Amino acid sequence: MDSLLNFYSATFPAEFKNSYEGRQALTILRDRKIREEQGTAPEFTAKDFSGKQVKSSDFKNKYILINFGASYCAPCIQEFPALTNMIKNLPQNEVVVIYVNRNKSYEAFTKVKEKYNLVGLHLKSNDTLDRKYKAEAIPQLYLIDKNRKIWYDRSALNDYELSKLQNILQQTFNLSGQVMK
Repeated sequence: MDSLLNFYSATFPAEFKNSYEGRQALTILRDRKIREEQGTAPEFTAKDFSGKQVKSSDFKNKYILINFGASYCAPCIQEFPALTNMIKNLPQNEVVVIYVNRNKSYEAFTKVKEKYNLVGLHLKSNDTLDRKYKAEAIPQLYLIDKNRKIWYDRSALNDYELSKLQNILQQTFNLSGQVMK
């Protein structure tokens, strides 16, 4: 990550660095460096679709499976059946499933939510949350342990078939057989 920050500093002119986009790029690089150094999931605050504020600290002593997506995102929709199959086998008292939704209105996501039985909390996406979890592109998926360590980051692992996540869930929760079908 230091090499990317050095590249940013050495390559881009002051005009870019001082622009909105330049400041955003630097913020993203710095946030990623902090995450890599700490290995800890960033704290977050977001609102659900009823307007209730939800904080990551509300889920102490629980694993958090957090999915960033939208109903207009074809890759997101393609992975929903696999996620639903994985989630149904997880101990609900130990795992919180959160869908961070990019749709502007909850109604736009309701059909997809019902079709794929997306059980869990549904939060509104916001720029801060997306940036903290490097979810500028979707879908994005994380598993965070009870100590707030990131155990699974789909993009870092290039796990687009979710097989690595499946293995982690099977081992963590002593699930026999297939989690995804």
